[in-house]
Amino acid sequence: MNSIKKINLLFCLVLSFIFLFGNVFWVQAESIQEQQTLQQCIDPKEYPKEIAECKVFYRVKNTDNGGNGKIIWTVGERAFEMAKKPWYQAQYDYVFGPSNVKISADKKSAKIFVTVSRDGFGFWNGVEKFDLTFELKLN
Repeated sequence: MNSIKKINLLFCLVLSFIFLFGNVFWVQAESIQEQQTLQQCIDPKEYPKEIAECKVFYRVKNTDNGGNGKIIWTVGERAFEMAKKPWYQAQYDYVFGPSNVKISADKKSAKIFVTVSRDGFGFWNGVEKFDLTFELKLN
């Protein structure tokens, strides 16, 4: 009976050391923050020289130890503004709404959806709304 207790104790100690050192030496892939600036024309037919810009911050994780395979882990902060516009339009004539993000199933790309309202000087054109889709792809 005494030898069974010693074997049981030894077995528990071995398992404890395995779990302890297994957790200490476990290397988990870290996520790295990256940034891209994406551009898109708000309407190629009507306004070909008006380019919207999206600065997006996102986190990637390595899928292998060499760092060759990366996936999009999360998409964070997004900032929108007009990169190119006519001289008579001001930055505040463009209002960007809330944005949504959809990461692809393979996590190699993501789509960012946003609506931009363009003020065309009130009584001439009124306010026009454009739905934009920016596509984030891993480099």
